[in-house]
Amino acid sequence: MEEIGHLLDSNAVIDFLGGRLQDSGTRFVSDVVNIGAGASVITKLEVLGYPSTSEDEELLRDFFQEIYLVGITDEITDEITEICIGLRKRLKIKLPDAIIASTAIALNCKLVTSNDEDFKQIPELQVINPRRI
Repeated sequence: MEEIGHLLDSNAVIDFLGGRLQDSGTRFVSDVVNIGAGASVITKLEVLGYPSTSEDEELLRDFFQEIYLVGITDEITDEITEICIGLRKRLKIKLPDAIIASTAIALNCKLVTSNDEDFKQIPELQVINPRRI
């Protein structure tokens, strides 16, 4: 498995590609993508699961080709699953968010998300909000 330092959440991808971040946030996300960012397959499912124009969908698909995608068959899947189960038992958190958080924890990387409120209850998770950079 490729080593990654940052895992991108769905809203961070949408904000970045949609030009919704300030210059500093855009530079930050661009830099982490250039040095080797990743995303959970859940992020890809969420982002591509919304209706979009064919031009937007092509941009999104191209973006996911540039980053490492952590799939459900990677060797770290069992660890992600166990962390996710623990999070769901102790916290009120939606399953997709729990999977994404668990993936970042298992990979020991920072989660880049524009919605840090959903993840602030997880002390073992390092979160960076590109809207606050």
